[in-house]
Amino acid sequence: MGDDLNDLPLLKAVGHPLAVANAQPAVRACAGQILASNQADGVAHFLAQS
Repeated sequence: MGDDLNDLPLLKAVGHPLAVANAQPAVRACAGQILASNQADGVAHFLAQS
């Protein structure tokens, strides 16, 4: 999961990259799935569904 440019190497290395909706545009473009924003607890909702 990522939201900023420093997360790009990680997102490119994993099999299912995730980004929050308010992530940097380049991070969202790299993601295979966009979660709700961090203000809307997107990561927590994703983990609760998993």
